[in-house]
Amino acid sequence: MERDALSILACAAALVVTACESEDSKSVAGDGGSIPSGTGGAGGSGGQPGGGKCNTAERPLFTARAFGDNGDVVGHLEFDAKSGDLYLSADKELHVLRKGAQEPALFATRPPDVWNAFWLEDDQFLFPRGFLVPLVDEAQTVLFTMPRSGGDATVLVPAPKNEGPEYRYTVGQVVVAGDDVFWIATAGHTDNIARIPPIYDDTYFIRRTSWRSPGTPADVYSTKQELSNLIVAGGYVFVDRELPNRDAGVTGGDAEQIILDRSTGTPLSESTSQRYKGEVIYASDDALIVTRVDVENVENLGTFYLAPDGSGETKLGNALILSIGTPLVTHEGSEFALASTINDPSDPLNSDMHVFTFSKAAGLREIGCFDGSGTEHAIEIAGDQVLVSVRRNDTNTVLAFNR
Repeated sequence: MERDALSILACAAALVVTACESEDSKSVAGDGGSIPSGTGGAGGSGGQPGGGKCNTAERPLFTARAFGDNGDVVGHLEFDAKSGDLYLSADKELHVLRKGAQEPALFATRPPDVWNAFWLEDDQFLFPRGFLVPLVDEAQTVLFTMPRSGGDATVLVPAPKNEGPEYRYTVGQVVVAGDDVFWIATAGHTDNIARIPPIYDDTYFIRRTSWRSPGTPADVYSTKQELSNLIVAGGYVFVDRELPNRDAGVTGGDAEQIILDRSTGTPLSESTSQRYKGEVIYASDDALIVTRVDVENVENLGTFYLAPDGSGETKLGNALILSIGTPLVTHEGSEFALASTINDPSDPLNSDMHVFTFSKAAGLREIGCFDGSGTEHAIEIAGDQVLVSVRRNDTNTVLAFNR
């Protein structure tokens, strides 16, 4: 089942969209560091598996607040194991919750990005700037860099200038994977710039270069069909490709998720729906998280762990994580953390969010739950805790759960 069908099922079955829109300290594993554990009691130690109303006391890291001028969401979290600090991205602002601090502080102004994404690599931050529509004489940027100590962001990987009003080049989603940066680009041309709006003949690309030593970008893949939702991990690239008959209104969705060889860009003969019987929503170098929507077979409805070759399939309880917005999944080593509503036919209106960890060695463990009446935007593993960014009533905080 393709993306439109997933959206319909999300609204009908769960009525929840996951990931769209403090006084004492707790020791954190790793290189030492501690982050505030909040004041909400034991937190992260229970919940009611199977979809019951959550009665676990919440443990916020800091007082719920509005970020930025417009109450921007905290769209990405990054824990620095070296310092014990937690970085939070909210539109044009990067905030930091220092080790042992009770409240976050503004750290730097960052280039805006629709996904709020950023990466902390070695001694620097990396920031994308996707979906910028520049003036004709203004160069776009694929990736910025900023020192770990803060300061101004400078261009690391530029994008070409538009050659004139009849041409357009736009940078879409950007993904840093290992030493490389991948991005979706759109290059178009029109023969009638006087038409309002002009109609461009577009070609869509996946491009890559090394962010450590940027050079001329290589075209991994190109097509006349629109590309979106880029995932890069291990030896594969996963991307949604517009179906040729999308405008015909054919039932079954408007895109299919294809698989490319990371080295050559060659498409595999099978899509993810054929190879994995579902959609890849998250990937590490040696594992995939796949969601399947099969309303006729309950055992095949839900979210699964698989190896890239399709082996080792494990159903992750009753979790149902959809690919709307940013799926709430992350990993550290071989352990995954995820937050999800529960597929519970006996209580379809229940919006409680449940937080899990999973590894092949330890299996699936529910480590907590919370009221899902707001929206959830990011998840991060921080030493011995799992953190979830939550927005309610135009304010944001981060909830902590013990691993």
